[in-house]
Amino acid sequence: MLKKLLFLTLIIFASSNNIFAEDINNNVNNADNTIRIGLESRYTNAWNIGLGNTTLFVNIESYAFFPPAHVYGQDFRVIVDNNYYLHTGITFGDFPSANSVAYQTHNGVVGLDGTGFSVLIGPFSNFALAEEQRGVTGHTVVPGQNSRVTLTNGGNTVLTSLAPLRFADAHGGFMHIGGRSYRGLIEMGRHTGQGITPVNIVDVEEYLFSVVPSEMPALWHIEALKAQAVAARSFTYYRRGSHNHLGYELCDTIFSQVYSGVEMEHYNSTMAVEATRGVKAFHGGSVILATYFSSSGGFTENSENVWIEALPYLRAIEDRYEEGALEWERAFTLSQIGNLASGSGIGTVRSVAVTHNAAGRVESLILNGASGRHYIERENIRTFFAPTYHGSLPSRNFTMPGHQTFMAVEQISIDTVTAIGPYSTVETATQNLFAIGADGHARHLDGNVAVLGSGGIIGIPMPPVSITESTGYTIVFTGRGWGHGVGMSQFGANSMAELGFNHVQILQHYYTGIEIRQSQ
Repeated sequence: MLKKLLFLTLIIFASSNNIFAEDINNNVNNADNTIRIGLESRYTNAWNIGLGNTTLFVNIESYAFFPPAHVYGQDFRVIVDNNYYLHTGITFGDFPSANSVAYQTHNGVVGLDGTGFSVLIGPFSNFALAEEQRGVTGHTVVPGQNSRVTLTNGGNTVLTSLAPLRFADAHGGFMHIGGRSYRGLIEMGRHTGQGITPVNIVDVEEYLFSVVPSEMPALWHIEALKAQAVAARSFTYYRRGSHNHLGYELCDTIFSQVYSGVEMEHYNSTMAVEATRGVKAFHGGSVILATYFSSSGGFTENSENVWIEALPYLRAIEDRYEEGALEWERAFTLSQIGNLASGSGIGTVRSVAVTHNAAGRVESLILNGASGRHYIERENIRTFFAPTYHGSLPSRNFTMPGHQTFMAVEQISIDTVTAIGPYSTVETATQNLFAIGADGHARHLDGNVAVLGSGGIIGIPMPPVSITESTGYTIVFTGRGWGHGVGMSQFGANSMAELGFNHVQILQHYYTGIEIRQSQ
């Protein structure tokens, strides 16, 4: 059982800071100014999380009418709690009063919910034990639920709640968790009914104080940092809510934007955020998905060649200003590649082929095996190699030595396709013919498949697709750039800034047809 906190070991303060009491409940709920960031990089569905602060305000989101609990301790932890409790029916409007009564009650602990600070009895590990005690006391059983969290100090219970607990430093300082410090509040709840993923509730601009230098070196040119700030802010507002099913709006990893807390903040990047405060990139009146990446290696990419959806402002451009792009080389044996493709059913891999688009990026990776072919497209080409020692490929901007051919292709409009059938019913497509669809992707057409459009076989001459095939024992990829290649190249942004371009010019170079302005 959890121990009840000895009354004399906890210094309890009646909160006199009403302004802060309002902040902890109300200001952080302003959807325009704050954002909820899941701290996945440190904890995901954890069962026991320590807080580095020694003085805390503690509250829950819906509890806005009474002062939060103001507690002092040396070893605060929030734990998953699946136990049962008995509700005594006694509720107070402040923590000291509830804690005083709980201390005088056998096995009494403080519970926190939307009605106030209540006095509970427990914990009980199962319903039978709780029900047995209920028969003695007549109190109501509070069932063990998959939403309860409990705050402890030195292993002793401070309070417990079925709602997520919110924490702020009682002296207005940063919150410390997982070896990092954060502005704003930390919320700990079991949003998915499993463990706890801490949520940092923070002002958007203060969030960007850390995002910008986490994503771009803070010593780079100030105009590049401003461009990064506007791109990151636009990305934030476009993507916020993408993680709502997990209990927060964005996470702190590359799946949203890297967010490393206060320690990563730097004067230069903070000035860039402040200089562009509230400024975003718009297209057609809406904030854009301002994706960015490290370096292109000479040409950016269309969005549909990476994520399927074609966005008008994420168009491939020649990245003529970029300098300092990563140059890399990766070598694989056919045996290694065969192991990676072991689930494809193609048998022993005998050769590897790649197709390139007009931007020079690899569109398709084709593995030719003893029993068939395996096709890999888009970003799956990079992640196909993730299990290897060096992980995923840095980019799809690479070449491979081998026999090169240029094959005629046909333009196929996906909108007009009405049927795909066997060769017995439609004209047979030539073996090894690649078709480029309206989405820009090259697709292989097997010898027994053809595509029918509304007017018959589609056959519009197009520039040839470059296909390189290697049959050597070792396959070598030689490439440039780092990242998916869609949107703004960070190395390119810094190069443009060094050449005298300002952040607006940089952004309008990488994002087609946009305007840069404050929200209205």
